[in-house]
Amino acid sequence: MTFFQAANENLELLAPTSASLIDSLKQNDASLTELCGFGCHTIDEISTALRKNTTVTSFRLSNCELHDDDCAAIMNALSLRYAYQANNLCVTCRPRTKRISLARNHIGIDGAQHIARFIGSPSICHKNSDEDTPVHFRKAICDNCGKDRLVSPRFMEDFVRLDLLANEIGDGGAATISHAMATFDRCNSDERSHYIVELGFERNSISDIGMYSICTMLQTNSSLMTLHLGKNDITKASMTYLADALKDNKTLEVLSLTGNIAIGDEGVATLIQSLRYNKTLKTLLLKKCGIIDMGTNHLIQALYCDTSPLDVVNMSNHTLVEISLCSKYVCNYLAMNKLSLKTLLGWNKLGAATARRLKLGFYLCSDRGIRHVHSLSLKRELFPALLNKLWKIFRDDFNRRPVNKLDVLFCYVRGMVVDF
Repeated sequence: MTFFQAANENLELLAPTSASLIDSLKQNDASLTELCGFGCHTIDEISTALRKNTTVTSFRLSNCELHDDDCAAIMNALSLRYAYQANNLCVTCRPRTKRISLARNHIGIDGAQHIARFIGSPSICHKNSDEDTPVHFRKAICDNCGKDRLVSPRFMEDFVRLDLLANEIGDGGAATISHAMATFDRCNSDERSHYIVELGFERNSISDIGMYSICTMLQTNSSLMTLHLGKNDITKASMTYLADALKDNKTLEVLSLTGNIAIGDEGVATLIQSLRYNKTLKTLLLKKCGIIDMGTNHLIQALYCDTSPLDVVNMSNHTLVEISLCSKYVCNYLAMNKLSLKTLLGWNKLGAATARRLKLGFYLCSDRGIRHVHSLSLKRELFPALLNKLWKIFRDDFNRRPVNKLDVLFCYVRGMVVDF
């Protein structure tokens, strides 16, 4: 027997038969926590078996040739599954849905509507016809462990990663899903059950129309942390909506716009206006977005606004730690101060407080900073605010390090305002 024959036999022994998939779902096999495809079964068979399943937490259904009707069956099954768990299981026994991947299928706007219904399905699933008390508040025994299962709906939430890469949802589908996510508010958790923390909209023919709906959602959504919008039909016109959304958003950490070549330098110039106000975004992916040297300089200026000492501290972005651009267009140095994009991102990685200290120190030690301190271009009424900022930023350094050039500059500025 050859090595490959022996390996094939071992694989046959290890791989479960297709018939066992339905049995495992119905019997709540603890080893089955991820559903990858349907085997030889129909979607209706899988959907029926899922309704009372309590073990699967991840659904990887990519490349399954799913259409709108198939998506409807799956989303309906997941909603019924959630209702069963909420009404019959305690928090300990109820699994958390972590990922739903429907990438590379044929889901259109109708399928997007069913996804939106699933996202917005209430955590209080249904009520008794005679009483207003929700069923899962009235029933006190868990079907699985037999323990008391009275819980608050706040503990029935799922935080889901939803991947819709390479489907056909278009602007209409993006608007439908965005609308379902737009009103998420943690204070109203008794009305929501599924919170999307990562959303993949790549390659869905989303244009500026759909982008407007997505940006409207970002202004009010309080759960989304990662948003992928790569390889769509987004242009520089959408950057105005996105900039306004990022000013208000408090949760988004990763934003990917890779492959939207129509954004260009003008779009980046608009987008960076929000980076001065956004305090949560950490990763910005802009490869193949039509950005050249001018756009890169705009990004550098957003990370290091050197128009005045106070602007260095207050108007620079200190949270971005990764910006992905095409390497041949990365401008290595800022024209006057020769400060690289890589250096600025490295400072931000050390934390916002350290980044402020390093950037302000670099400014004061630069030719522009020295001229600024010696001249009257800095308004006299701003000196007290500058001193306050300097003292807070450099207070720890005075205790740890000997007097250096930066400390001398600080003492000089301090002496200028003694008579104020």
